[in-house]
Amino acid sequence: GSPLVRKEKINKTNGNKTLLINCSLKAGDSNSRIFLDTLNRNMNGEAVIVNIGEYLRRFDELTSVVDGADKLVVAMPLFVDGVPSVAVRLMEHLYIQNSASNKKVYAIVNQGFYESRQSCNALAIAKNWAEKTGFDYSGGVAVGAGEMIGMLVHNGISENGPIKSTIVALKQMAKAVEHGDKFEDIYVEPTRFSRRMYMFTYKEIPEAGNPNRAAFAAGLDALVEKKKAEAAEAHAEYRRNIFTQ
Repeated sequence: GSPLVRKEKINKTNGNKTLLINCSLKAGDSNSRIFLDTLNRNMNGEAVIVNIGEYLRRFDELTSVVDGADKLVVAMPLFVDGVPSVAVRLMEHLYIQNSASNKKVYAIVNQGFYESRQSCNALAIAKNWAEKTGFDYSGGVAVGAGEMIGMLVHNGISENGPIKSTIVALKQMAKAVEHGDKFEDIYVEPTRFSRRMYMFTYKEIPEAGNPNRAAFAAGLDALVEKKKAEAAEAHAEYRRNIFTQ
């Protein structure tokens, strides 16, 4: 296609606030929104959360909202190892409008893959876009097994469980955003929950495809208890064999 042509630079005074943009079309029911809500709960100061789906035909209006913030957090699901098309549209629109004012930009990418490094290209795209647009890319968080982690966070599971590494990363990000600091991109997978166990969640939990998050969480808890019982029985059998020889 033809190259993007930028408008003459517009200088605007930023407001002292943080804008959190949910770039998932699932809106309030999305994992991206869940992670933004978690981030917001751990920050002090003014923050506004918007769902990009509400601005699909009003990107000029969204640009004005972005111009009023001095810090921007973009959350999105991984799509074909990159960013979803609606996020690309937003990035192109902000680039063309050329209303850059060196605002801080942060990114959160979640994915179905267990390995969070799968999101490295998406974070690189966010960083490149920010730099080309005149923003200051200041760090990102990539969440592996995002669908499972999002459900568990939504249902308020203990922070010492599989979500621990994600919560720690989001709290670190919250502190950085609050103070306008930079940090190196953080890649997290479930805590003490192996890839093999993660794959079991979709093979052995009937509720895995259930949109009811509580049902999925209950199924996951049941699977964990089942595997613990199997491990305990295997250990007991081993001890029986040892002492009977």
